[in-house]
Amino acid sequence: MAKMVHNGTEAMIMEAFSYELALGRSDQVDFDIAVFTNLMRDHLDFHGIKEGYKDAKAKLFAGMVDPTCHHMIMNIDDPNATLFIAQGNPDAPIVTFAMENKNVAIHLLKFQLSLFETQVLVNTPQGILEISSSLLGRHNIYKFLAAVAIGITVGAPLEDIVKGIEEDYLKYRENNYYPPFPNDHRLFLYDIRRVDVGYVVAMGEEGDMVVVAGKGHEAYNIEGDKNEFFDDREACREALPYVDELHQAGIDISEFPWQNDQYGGSNLNGGRYNST
Repeated sequence: MAKMVHNGTEAMIMEAFSYELALGRSDQVDFDIAVFTNLMRDHLDFHGIKEGYKDAKAKLFAGMVDPTCHHMIMNIDDPNATLFIAQGNPDAPIVTFAMENKNVAIHLLKFQLSLFETQVLVNTPQGILEISSSLLGRHNIYKFLAAVAIGITVGAPLEDIVKGIEEDYLKYRENNYYPPFPNDHRLFLYDIRRVDVGYVVAMGEEGDMVVVAGKGHEAYNIEGDKNEFFDDREACREALPYVDELHQAGIDISEFPWQNDQYGGSNLNGGRYNST
């Protein structure tokens, strides 16, 4: 961060992990804005019990003490929001957001989930925003709402908020996964394959078989002059916990064109045969 300041950076967003908060690694960081998205069951291997995890998260909001410069942004759909609000100065400004609760400053009016895109209509005190993103699923809608709340809090123009959310994912992929070669060509491989593997695993239901082929057994991709770790098996394992979540999010797997017989789908021992 010191190097960022030296280079002229004026703002940054940092994810404060609960175990880092518990260990005091962020104690010397004076955050201007603290954002609460949700309370899950993460890092219980470190905290032992959920209360320890909750107490660690609370430290972030306990630092919101100066009403002139500190702000809290809260997902009111999560019942733990009131606990974290109580940690800070009651005079510190609070911006609330939600998908289900409509009696908050920033709330969802409408959303549509498809295979390759999430579309949302968001109500804000400054007007209604229409956002389209390649990030999929209900959990990402909460991230959009949090990002909108941050933009509103810092006074960003509405069009800049929309543009930032819609372009952020693409910039992240281009800058981090598609390194330029000397001839200015880019390698569109690493992240695309991970996404493809995730999609085909998400198609699976009980009794299905998913075949991931075409890459080989090597646990790496060659990017320029470097070997970057990538293992199809690990990608499958990473995707499995999200299968139920994707189905619950309402993504219609019939939208996959290769579900049709004309794309080579066939029955195997009574189940479907999917491949990538």
